[in-house]
Amino acid sequence: MRSMIEVRFPLIMIKLDPSILYKLKTKHYKVLGFIYTVIAFAGIGFTIAFLLKSLYDFIFRPNNFTPVVTPLIPGIEIGGLKLPLIEGIIAISIAALVHELAHAQMLVSLNRKIKSWGLALLGPILAAFVEPDEEEFKKDKPINRIMVLSAGPAVNIILGLIFLGLSNILFPYFHQYKCLKLVKTTNPDLEGVKCIYSIDNTNVTIKNIRDIIYKHKPGDRVIVNTDKGEIVTKLKEKNGKPFLGVWVIPYYIKKGFYFLYSLISVLGIVNIGIGLANLVPLFITDGAQILREFLNKYWVEINSFFLTIVLINIIWSIL
Repeated sequence: MRSMIEVRFPLIMIKLDPSILYKLKTKHYKVLGFIYTVIAFAGIGFTIAFLLKSLYDFIFRPNNFTPVVTPLIPGIEIGGLKLPLIEGIIAISIAALVHELAHAQMLVSLNRKIKSWGLALLGPILAAFVEPDEEEFKKDKPINRIMVLSAGPAVNIILGLIFLGLSNILFPYFHQYKCLKLVKTTNPDLEGVKCIYSIDNTNVTIKNIRDIIYKHKPGDRVIVNTDKGEIVTKLKEKNGKPFLGVWVIPYYIKKGFYFLYSLISVLGIVNIGIGLANLVPLFITDGAQILREFLNKYWVEINSFFLTIVLINIIWSIL
């Protein structure tokens, strides 16, 4: 079969030879299927619990409600979150391709037919699709269908955790610590300060700032070296202990080749995001299809319920 190009607005679809996918076949599919299924059910449980907690906060604690579902579009900030444009496009494309290939691997390992597969372009974002023989798939054993459905999101979650772990290991090689960034202060002497470098000539970090302050007593004066110069201020008292009146986070300067680190981090976030999103019970998702195997009688009601919660979160994050 030769490659074929179809235009289904807004998608440009490139159909490829399905025989290529049979090279992904593995004799270890039962072990992989078990692992994928466990991860998928854990993910479904996690997303359901997360969404129910969100609904509880929305109804009973509206002042503390924070959206837990936010659409991530590369280069566009939504709800205070923003994916870098280039890294976001690359990460989404890779995650989508890996997702479909995982479904395909489980299908061919089970000796099931794949009618078509290929790539799809949605603007600059590369996606993929795998089309099984629907009649064959519907007649298959429930456990086989569950393993196929679980493969895509499970592989995304596994890859996401690997990339996030790698980004954590690589963090010190791509960042240079500069100071403690002042997020909030109740100390009038430190109003307008952005960075704290040292206290009493001792360089501060997020780990040692409390120990430095606790060497003093409430009412003692300390010298705080900041981006505004040296500031002498008096320590307050909080719960019987000295208190500088600041809330801080570490501030780092990006070092060379930062794009590589950013891409690895975004690959972690996007893969986990796509994996979990595909496990939310929402009609067309893998998670919804898995639950249908057990809750077919109430499938529409369950999906409608969680769709309502997701829409509340998305609308709230945009407003």
